[in-house]
Amino acid sequence: MKKVNLKAYCSINFGDDLFIEKITSRYKNVKFYLFINPKFNKPFKKIKNLYTPSIVSYYMFRVLDKLKITDILNGRILFFKNIFNVSVKIGGSIFIETKNMKYNARETSYLFSDYIIGANFGPYKTQRFYEYVFNQLKGVSDCCFRDQYSYNLFSKLNNVRYAPDVLFSYNKLPSLKSGKGIGISVIKLENREQLSDYTKIYYDTLAQICFLAEKDDIPVTLFSFCEYEGDMEAINKILQLLNNKKNVSIVSYKGDMKKFLEQLNEVEYLLASRFHAMILGWVLEKKVFPIIYSNKHLNVINDIGCQCCFWNILEGEKYNSNTLYTDLLSTNIININDVRKNAENQFHELDKILKDKK
Repeated sequence: MKKVNLKAYCSINFGDDLFIEKITSRYKNVKFYLFINPKFNKPFKKIKNLYTPSIVSYYMFRVLDKLKITDILNGRILFFKNIFNVSVKIGGSIFIETKNMKYNARETSYLFSDYIIGANFGPYKTQRFYEYVFNQLKGVSDCCFRDQYSYNLFSKLNNVRYAPDVLFSYNKLPSLKSGKGIGISVIKLENREQLSDYTKIYYDTLAQICFLAEKDDIPVTLFSFCEYEGDMEAINKILQLLNNKKNVSIVSYKGDMKKFLEQLNEVEYLLASRFHAMILGWVLEKKVFPIIYSNKHLNVINDIGCQCCFWNILEGEKYNSNTLYTDLLSTNIININDVRKNAENQFHELDKILKDKK
C-alpha cells in the first residue's frame, strides 16, 4: 500500500477534521500518517487507514525535533528518509503571515508539501512573504487553492490551480431536512487580529437575534465548531447577555463528526460565523446568512456568484440587529450543485498517484 505523510491542522475543529475524514475516505487503499498531539485524536479513531502517534512516541519525537536530530514536519524520521510515497498538506488558511516569521525551510516546512489541497493565501502584509511563498511553491507538485483571489496571485505558476473548497464536495451527509429554528455558529473575536474592537457589538447583536427569535417563538441553537479556539467561551458570553433564555440550546463539537453534522442539519436557518459553517450550511441546503470576519468568506461568495445577504462585522454598527434578523428570515436556499461537482477537482492531480486504477 502507498504511504502518505499527511499534514493538517488538528485541534478538534469540525471543519478541519472533516478535511481529514474526506481525504482518507477518498483513498481507502492508502495509508495516511498524521503527526498530531494524541489529545486531538478522538475524531479519527475509527479511520482504519489513518495512523497517528502514541503519547510516548509523540513526546519522544517532539524532543528529538527540538534537538534537530530528526525533522518531523517533513516526515523524515531518523534515517528513514524515504518511508513515504508522497507528502500532502490539506487545510484552509495555511498561508498566513505571522509576526517575527523566519524564512527558512525548517521553520516554514509546515506550509509546504508535495501536494497542497484546499488552501487560500493570506492575510499577508509584506511583499517578502508573498515572494517567499511564490518561490517555495515552484517546488511542489501541485497546489490547488480554494478561491480565485489566491489563485490569481500565483497563476503564473503552472502547478497552481483553483477549485472550490474541499467540503463543498463532502458527501457523507445525513438525510437532508428542512429543519426548524435558527442555528448560530459563534467564534471568539478577542484573539483574532483586527477583530477584537468589534467584540462587544458582535456579542450584543447575536444576543439581540436570540431575543427577537424568542418573541417569535423560534428556537435558537448556538454552535461551537472548535472549543480549543474559544467558541464555547464566546457562547458563554452570549448566554450571560441572555440570562439563560429557555429557547436557546447549545451544541458543541467534541469529536463526533457524524453526530455534529446531524445536529447542524436540524436547523432551518444558519447564521454562520465559522467559514465552514457557511460552506456546510449550503451543502445541507440550509438558509445561510454569513457573518464575515475575513476576506476568505467574501472571496468564496464572489466565486460561486452567491447573491446572499451577509453581515461584515468589520463594518460594525452598519448592520442593525432588527434588520439583520429580518434579512436572516428572508434568506433562501441556494443551488450549489455545480460548485459541489467542481470541488472534486481539488483532488484531480492527487488522484493520478493515489487513486486505484481500474
